[in-house]
Amino acid sequence: MASFEGARVDWDAAAMRRFAGPIALAGRGLMSTIFILEGYGAIVNYQDVAAYMQGYGVSPRLLPLVMIRAWRRLLDPVRA
Repeated sequence: MASFEGARVDWDAAAMRRFAGPIALAGRGLMSTIFILEGYGAIVNYQDVAAYMQGYGVSPRLLPLVMIRAWRRLLDPVRA
């Protein structure tokens, strides 16, 4: 019975190594989808986001700068 348990652990470790790359890629894709959708929502609902920022004491005039900074960071993560 002990050898069967050891074989199972070895198979589980091999399966984890085999699927680690695709699972990580899928996770990164899902995470990027969240940020892309939120960014799109901020652009489409610009007035709502500006009112939300103003509610916390941040000037809505900073919103375009934040969006430009985010796009620069997205397009050139090394420089930004």
